[in-house]
Amino acid sequence: MFVVYVIFDVEPESVDRFRRAVLAQAHASLNEEPDCLRFDVAEDEAASRFVLWEIYASKDAFDAHLETQHFAAFDRIVAPWIRTKTVETFSLISEAP
Repeated sequence: MFVVYVIFDVEPESVDRFRRAVLAQAHASLNEEPDCLRFDVAEDEAASRFVLWEIYASKDAFDAHLETQHFAAFDRIVAPWIRTKTVETFSLISEAP
């Protein structure tokens, strides 16, 4: 499985809008993409920072995710609200029972 770890540092005045958008993005990914197996969102309220933990069946599934309309819309909408974005990818080698 293919893991994507994303950190967003968001402009403080845009946190509420970003939160709504990223939660909608997580919901769409899980409901419209059968190979999106997990999409967790965490927030550090004190730092205007969000972390995404996404798991896909394969790298190809993640590449397909990047081509979806809902991802393109999310990416376009949130771009002005983001100070920095870091993306890292991994291969999952162990799962909790």
